[in-house]
Amino acid sequence: MSSYREAHKEDTGLTLGPVNRLGRSIEDYNLFFKKIAHSNKSLNAFSEIFEASAIEEVRRSFEGPSRDLLLSGMLIATKDNIDTVPAVCTAGLSIHKNYRPDQDATVVSAIRKAGAIIVGVTRTHAGAYGVTTPLVQNPLFPDRITGGSSGGSAAAVAAELCDVAIGTDTGGSIRIPAACCGVYGFKPTSGVVSLNGVRPLTKSYDHVGPIARSITNLSFLMYVLAPQLKSASIKDKQKICVGIPRKQIDEASSTILTALDHFASLLETKGVATKIIDFPSIDNIVDLHLTLSLKEAADIYKYLTISELATLPAIAQNSIEIGLSVSKDDYERAAYSKVEITKNINCLFQDVNYLLLPTLPIEPPLREEQDSESRDVSVNTLNSLIRFTSPFNQTGHPVLAFPWAAVQCSHPPVSLQLVGPQYCDHMLLEHAQQFLNESI
Repeated sequence: MSSYREAHKEDTGLTLGPVNRLGRSIEDYNLFFKKIAHSNKSLNAFSEIFEASAIEEVRRSFEGPSRDLLLSGMLIATKDNIDTVPAVCTAGLSIHKNYRPDQDATVVSAIRKAGAIIVGVTRTHAGAYGVTTPLVQNPLFPDRITGGSSGGSAAAVAAELCDVAIGTDTGGSIRIPAACCGVYGFKPTSGVVSLNGVRPLTKSYDHVGPIARSITNLSFLMYVLAPQLKSASIKDKQKICVGIPRKQIDEASSTILTALDHFASLLETKGVATKIIDFPSIDNIVDLHLTLSLKEAADIYKYLTISELATLPAIAQNSIEIGLSVSKDDYERAAYSKVEITKNINCLFQDVNYLLLPTLPIEPPLREEQDSESRDVSVNTLNSLIRFTSPFNQTGHPVLAFPWAAVQCSHPPVSLQLVGPQYCDHMLLEHAQQFLNESI
């Protein structure tokens, strides 16, 4: 933001006033809101911008005890399926067009109490079902999809319209848009971040987590969102080992696998061992994920009338139709398989500290190929993009998606995932900071 201020200083005639703990002045924030209003006209990342209430929160970031709070002065956006006062929070669906919550979701309340400035709510793919968020423009790679369903959150972060955005992730909906927009996304351990006040896609597999341009900012948010987790301590000398499920990820493109191998080689130069490991069948996990998650999602919409269902976008209607077709026996078999797969993946962490695999098996699809929301396009794109992300919504392990631009080309940087043991979220983020040479 400071660079934006300097670039426009002569035009505005501003003089620099006092700064807060982030080194930002009130003038910085005023310019920021001008930037977000202008940029959002083309990006369409925000469904609602909170200039009036945010300015009041800015003022508090310069005053008394508020100056020293962990998130004081930090600009944060929330996905519009998360109750955020004073917005209309539609979850991308016209049936919620008049829904204005009377109180914040638990996560929004927590970040406000920690001093954050809520700048607005970001667009989601309809009902959080899809993985493209077609209404939102990718700010860094405009020929590519934004990803979804937290596409507005990732676009706002990539365009530097906020420091951090909050998204939700049922099958990859934080990590997929982070990958498409070249930023960082974090899916916490299942259950450690409250879903109170969040319109779920499913109740069992949804996760709330942050998207940012640095692991440092992800970490700040996670300390606020999951204060019950133990703080990390990485001063011990234990050798770290990262497991790579080579057989299961070989379907990824050669560019992606080359980038992953490059990162693995870097780890070894830092004294981190890598090891090829066995991993459950990706096909089987994706099948059970779709069975379980679409069945639960369809059950949430059973209260709708036929006419109300008809107003939903095609991807939501198709997904609900598939979910309602799942039999009780198929659901129970998938639920049993989920338990066994989770046990198998938990056992992997007896031999390795983390798992490494791509976020996406392919480059982010071209936008022109994904504008249609026909059934075939929606289902094929969904199946392609969730292959390496959805397994960990089923098992509940924490996952960091991060850009790795090892292969220099005009395409978006490859995104990789580091997966950690359950409830080791802070340790995963701190080790990732070390691996990527990011200052803590």
